[in-house]
Amino acid sequence: MEIILYSLFVFYTAWMVWFIIGMKQIKITIQKPETSYFEDFSIIIPFRNEEKNLPALLHSLSQLDYPTEHFKIYWVNDDSSDDSVQVIETILKRYPTVAYEILNNHRESISPKKDAINWAMQHLKTEWIITTDADCILPAEWLQLFNQTIQETQAEMIVGTVLIPEGSQLLFQFQYFDLLSLQGVTLGSFGQKNGFLCNGANLAYTKTLFSQINGYKNNQNIASGDDVFLLQEAQKQHKNIEYLLSPNHLVFTQAESTWKKLFHQRVRWAAKTTQYTLPLSKIIALVVFITNLATILLPVLALNEGVDSEKAVRFFIIKILVDAVFLTVTAQKLNQKIKWGTYLINSILYPIFSCAVALYSWTGKYQWKGRTFAQ
Repeated sequence: MEIILYSLFVFYTAWMVWFIIGMKQIKITIQKPETSYFEDFSIIIPFRNEEKNLPALLHSLSQLDYPTEHFKIYWVNDDSSDDSVQVIETILKRYPTVAYEILNNHRESISPKKDAINWAMQHLKTEWIITTDADCILPAEWLQLFNQTIQETQAEMIVGTVLIPEGSQLLFQFQYFDLLSLQGVTLGSFGQKNGFLCNGANLAYTKTLFSQINGYKNNQNIASGDDVFLLQEAQKQHKNIEYLLSPNHLVFTQAESTWKKLFHQRVRWAAKTTQYTLPLSKIIALVVFITNLATILLPVLALNEGVDSEKAVRFFIIKILVDAVFLTVTAQKLNQKIKWGTYLINSILYPIFSCAVALYSWTGKYQWKGRTFAQ
């Protein structure tokens, strides 16, 4: 048993080192002060009952340092029952130069967000599409840096960073560490030329690419994954995909307010992992799950003398230290700070939480924004 555990933790550590090396390869994009060409962008924002979050997003949109004649916002209303539409119209009246259109979602599949993007696609006229979420706050240089990256790299898809503002409560600290680690994996995989994760809250791609990979045709039966499946299909067809890393291009999303909401959000994310199309993404998901499961079982194994108690503690400490190094490198790369006071508590909670999410996700059922999904 000890040999199996040693092998598992060595394998896990090797993957973390691989990601860290990859992160070191990603160069930070230095923003140029001027540009002679402005790409036209269509920004797609699906929303459902987001009246509380929309003012912050709308304010950040109004602060974008980009000519308003070169972008248009497509709001896709996914059957909201609150005052989301009125909030959008009221606030945007203050900014008459900002072009926008509010569409009602046209449902064709079990995925509301994929339907929303597909429906918006039929209305926009630009080559470049950018997606974000209604609970986000965007940096002023957001479009400028997308534009600069397009001109410098001739990319067909651009992946950006999404983070959660660090809070003082344990729930928010947990989400901060969790999303930071996901960004580390994303960065590391792109640095190793094998990017397999992205976040639709900060994602840009061409309409041509979307058409060439047949959009969501191969995963319409999966409620989530509007971002990851698009990326993985693009990778399979060897498209030019760039990771845009800049402290001026960080999109911040709101943390979930309760553990129950967070659990269902993570189940929604995890439910699609079995459908990943890139082998590497499946391997990483399996390694992380087995390692976290082994971490939970260590006390049980020690009590039943399957593993010496001293060695069980040693295994746990090794994992904590490996994860701490990984998070430190990620935070430095993304210019973020880490409050280590709650790290130990989160290190104990995370394996339990993530395994519970993974196991529950196998049922294919979860609740999200007032709806129940089963896939």
